[in-house]
Amino acid sequence: MVKRVLQSKLFRDNSIFFIGSIIAAFFNYLLYPVLSRIVDVTSFGEVQVLVSFSVQLTMFFEASKVTIVNVIANEENTHKATVFMQNMERLMMQIGLVGVVAGLLAAPILQDFLQFRSPVPIILLTTALIGNILRGSRSAYIRGKSDFSYTSIIEIVGAACRVVAAAALGALFGTSGAIIGIAIALAIATILSAHYTQKLGLELPLRHYLKISYTLKQTSKKFLKKHIGYMLLVGVIAIMVPTLVSLDSVMVKHYFSPETAGFYAGVSTIARTIFFLTTSVTAVLLSSIKLKASHKDNLKTYVGSVGLIIALGTSGLACFYLMPELIVKIMIGSDYAPYAYLLPPLGLVLLGISLINLIFAYHLAVRDFTIAIIAMSGSVFTILLLISNHDSLEAIIDGMKAGVGSLLAASLLWTIWWNLQRKQKNVFE
Repeated sequence: MVKRVLQSKLFRDNSIFFIGSIIAAFFNYLLYPVLSRIVDVTSFGEVQVLVSFSVQLTMFFEASKVTIVNVIANEENTHKATVFMQNMERLMMQIGLVGVVAGLLAAPILQDFLQFRSPVPIILLTTALIGNILRGSRSAYIRGKSDFSYTSIIEIVGAACRVVAAAALGALFGTSGAIIGIAIALAIATILSAHYTQKLGLELPLRHYLKISYTLKQTSKKFLKKHIGYMLLVGVIAIMVPTLVSLDSVMVKHYFSPETAGFYAGVSTIARTIFFLTTSVTAVLLSSIKLKASHKDNLKTYVGSVGLIIALGTSGLACFYLMPELIVKIMIGSDYAPYAYLLPPLGLVLLGISLINLIFAYHLAVRDFTIAIIAMSGSVFTILLLISNHDSLEAIIDGMKAGVGSLLAASLLWTIWWNLQRKQKNVFE
């Protein structure tokens, strides 16, 4: 039994991508302890919130990436895959240009809401959005092909470059310098991902997008009609999960002083290691679930992935509960130690979100649209909890625990019901 599990493709893909994710996560999180020692607390808080906020800016593109993974994983015809990617990337770039303009116009408003000292970092990050579109689409293509070695290399190189560039420029120019460094790392990762997709058979050079006429060409109506419904489904999930991950930091940044928000950002960043380390399992699941596969095989893949997330998540959580102060001191410095008591409950919240993310991914892979209603309801409920009670940092975390716990329970119940219905349908068929 154990030998069969260890030799399975699911375990092999998870092992490759997990090791790659561990190394990439090391570099991703190395940025924060390095920055916390280079810039002041307020600047550190600004960078952390901006990175979180950038996830919100790329919501639609997360939807597009999951759609790419799902389509490429189920498409064996190379020509059809290339045509699909051409239309998808063109659509993403067009929406991205609109998003950049909107972000530039909204920069002063965001500066006031988030209590930033300058709108410049917001403007820089918004402009870097374009590079993130193409890197994301090419990485998604590679994941759809189930080549997790290439995916891991891209993530590791991008994360390592981000540490070096952001730390170096952050030391010179503060928040704005760190954001420029992140943009440079993003450009390097984009070029590398384009190289690997070409090796996997995608003949679609990035230079095409330097031509405005090519980028702004109308997307095929047939393409939109075929994929828009699924993209909207994924879009809802792509908004809800990152919202849950960054919601507490955004609320703290809004309701508390910049200094308190900076300290909280440091501890919450450590807690998020649980979520980001388990995202590799979710990524493998998305490309492993096949629409043509039997319900039994897909369910086996899902259950195996749940087991992996629980094993990984509880291991990290145990460390948070046993030595929170030591972990905080090592990762971001002794100045943040007074807030170390927040790490265990935050870690618990992030483990819950990790499981929610996997459940959502499973339903996306099998194209179950009902999960979107559950996701929206649970996320709105969590936001309302935090708005109604934000008197202290503990109140914020309690609201997150209640909201995430409720959403996890609802998602699990729906998953059980959905699978029972599918099993019954297969029996009658």
